[in-house]
Amino acid sequence: MTYASLCNVLYKIISKVLANYLKKILLEIILKNQSAFVPSRLISDNILIAYELTHFLRKKKGAKGWVAIKLDMSEAYDRMEWSFLQAMMIKMGFCHECIKLIMNCVM
Repeated sequence: MTYASLCNVLYKIISKVLANYLKKILLEIILKNQSAFVPSRLISDNILIAYELTHFLRKKKGAKGWVAIKLDMSEAYDRMEWSFLQAMMIKMGFCHECIKLIMNCVM
């Protein structure tokens, strides 16, 4: 029982350090057109953009065809392949030790 408690404490410390590290670089790694996960941006902005887009498409006249695609946003965050996460962190230039710590926490 003591060993499991110690593992939980170590995990919480490491994950907290990593979370604080990611907070500092969050604005740099999330694109400006992504509206979630950044404190100054709201995911509800996507609803307003979708409304404006459908309004534009309804009012648009002409021979050219227009199309809107409805995506289920909830499923975009339901699944994550850890190998993809690791590859993206490598591509973004995360240090090897940070990647190793993050992968140990999520796997």
